[in-house]
Amino acid sequence: MASLFGGEGIFNVLPHQCFTKVKEQKMADSEQSSKNWYQSKTVWTGIAGCVAAAGAFFTGDMSSAEAIQTGITSLIGIFLRTGMLN
Repeated sequence: MASLFGGEGIFNVLPHQCFTKVKEQKMADSEQSSKNWYQSKTVWTGIAGCVAAAGAFFTGDMSSAEAIQTGITSLIGIFLRTGMLN
């Protein structure tokens, strides 16, 4: 039976096959995202942002408010990325 969208579409797949495909996709996604948190470029960029903010504050290039804003933004990037990995 040909599908409206070509190949194996939504109109010629049985309901239990849909759940199996979703399960297989979730397993493939979890295997792909099995790298550790410290292997993510986003995490290292966030760490570099925190270090840069601290360095700029201590050398006097940034005020405390600017350094805190930069540090918090970097931490948000780290925590969002590690949250997506789990």
